[in-house]
Amino acid sequence: MTTKLSDELRQAIEERGGAPVYVVDATTNASYVLMRAEQFEKISALVDGDGVEAMYHLLADIEADDWEEISHYDRKP
Repeated sequence: MTTKLSDELRQAIEERGGAPVYVVDATTNASYVLMRAEQFEKISALVDGDGVEAMYHLLADIEADDWEEISHYDRKP
């Protein structure tokens, strides 16, 4: 079943620049995340056990400056 996107949700997506949008069902108070199908499929592939190789294309897009310095993980609390 495919449901059509309401104008309100379309506007919320546009305001977030295509980033996932959090929505709440007014009847059940359940929370949902609305995202592009391509984003969902990438995440699903990672969760479904494709292994580390499935993350390679995501890691390749990370700039070197965005990597966290690992040395602080060696410190004891």
